[in-house]
Amino acid sequence: MRNGFIYEVIDRIIESLNYLNLVELFKFLAKRLTRQNAKKEELISNVNIAIDIFIVLKWLVVLFIWLNNITGAFWTLLTFYLIWSNIHTYFYYHLWKKEKNGGLEKMRRRFVSLVLAISFSNFGFAYLYSKVFSENFAWKIESTLIDQSSLLYSFSQSLFVGSGSVYPITLLGEFLTVMQLII
Repeated sequence: MRNGFIYEVIDRIIESLNYLNLVELFKFLAKRLTRQNAKKEELISNVNIAIDIFIVLKWLVVLFIWLNNITGAFWTLLTFYLIWSNIHTYFYYHLWKKEKNGGLEKMRRRFVSLVLAISFSNFGFAYLYSKVFSENFAWKIESTLIDQSSLLYSFSQSLFVGSGSVYPITLLGEFLTVMQLII
């Protein structure tokens, strides 16, 4: 235990959480579907495509449930799961896991991943604010614009600037807002 036991425990927890991450299944399937004698570049390309498919699908799922006013425990938990897996994936692969240098292309892909991770987290929280937990917030504008206000509120919260048109009015609303700020 060169790094002490706290680091070792945290490292094992973070490594174990990868087994709960759906994007890992997409990557696994991409590897299995790649022919065995394929070059490393083809394997990497297929895995990156699988990751991109997962990213698009999670955006589409939240967009679909939002536009169709779908709520309920399953969809709320799914949204929280997708936000968690989004943040965990970015954190794990870009900060925790040691990887070989991939050059300019890899650096650019990481930047795109950062923007997408932040945006999806904000988008997911906006859906939660607007559809699932709207009664926990005061909306200073007409109810027809709550969806737009929740997007603005969510993005402003992630930038620590706040929003004058929306504010939490319950402990749960405060908790959700703080949770988003922490993420």
